[in-house]
Amino acid sequence: MRPRCSSGQAAVEYLAVVALAAIVFVVAGAFVLDGRAIAAATAAQIRRGLCIVEGHDCADPHEPCSVSSRGSGDELHVDVAIVRLGGGSAALVERRSDGKVAVTVTDHLDLGASAGVGKELRAAALASRGHGATYEVADERQAAALLRLLHRPKVDPSLYTPAVRAYWRRVEAVLPRIPAPSSKYRQIEGRGSLSADLVGASVVAGEREDVITGRRTYYLSGELSLDGAGAANGQVAVTLDRAGRPVDLAILAAGELTAPGDLPVAFQSVAGHVSAGVGRTWELEGHLDLTQPGRAPIRSLVSQPARLVQTMLDQGSVQMRSYGARADTVGVEVQGLELGGGFAHTTSSRRLLAAMDHTREGFWVPRLDCIQAA
Repeated sequence: MRPRCSSGQAAVEYLAVVALAAIVFVVAGAFVLDGRAIAAATAAQIRRGLCIVEGHDCADPHEPCSVSSRGSGDELHVDVAIVRLGGGSAALVERRSDGKVAVTVTDHLDLGASAGVGKELRAAALASRGHGATYEVADERQAAALLRLLHRPKVDPSLYTPAVRAYWRRVEAVLPRIPAPSSKYRQIEGRGSLSADLVGASVVAGEREDVITGRRTYYLSGELSLDGAGAANGQVAVTLDRAGRPVDLAILAAGELTAPGDLPVAFQSVAGHVSAGVGRTWELEGHLDLTQPGRAPIRSLVSQPARLVQTMLDQGSVQMRSYGARADTVGVEVQGLELGGGFAHTTSSRRLLAAMDHTREGFWVPRLDCIQAA
């Protein structure tokens, strides 16, 4: 077992490395995605290596795509002077290209402070602690049943009326029991934001631990929004295995795609293959396996964004996707001199429009498994 002080030192060290990378990326204009750094498994590379050794013509295997999703979430906060107390919960049902349906449920508690300078400038800092779990089911009927079972009131069944008892029998006929989660995490993060009349920016630093695998991901995200000119956001992340060894370096980016020019300059070559228009978004996901022998040190990679992107393209896995997306929020906000608060309910949906994969030979090719599933 690693000493606690050694593990803590590693956490600080890797978070500092990620912070350096994210700062450089934001300055360079390569924005990164909020709170969604998910380490790529190395099993795909292992399978590919065995396939090549056996003399086969091997396709590079990939994780399945998200071809459609729908979600909802609630946020509640109370403001006392400059202090904010809040929290929220959300659920996401995601259909994947391998035919499976993933259900993710999350919740979090927040504590922060905000202050205004004049009438236009506002700054805020927020600390958040949350956890969540992802389950895999066969179809969307089972996904709906799972969400009902997860939120089932803790009431003695003997107190049910006949109608309520019949309702739960119908739910259990679709999904007899709650499956074991495929992943389960806990997360701590801090957020700082600054907003003015026409521009807003935020930076998020955090740690996420998968309690099933023992892996820890340290990430730093940035987001920039311009009034009338859309928004872009993204993330740089390093994942360590249970023993504290780095296994994955990820860059994630996303933004609105109203025109092909909204894509980052480094990826304009794929602009003709993704669909631009109103209500459309783009996502870029890149992973670099850090367990490969001869891999350059993390610091040397993240301190040079151009080199990191090229290394990802040459040696890693890079995918570009576009989605038709929609989000609607209904809420109420009350503000007084010393006391205020608010509640918001958000629903969202998206559908895959295009998926491209970058090959080691330097070409962008369609992800036919994703497109056909969509």
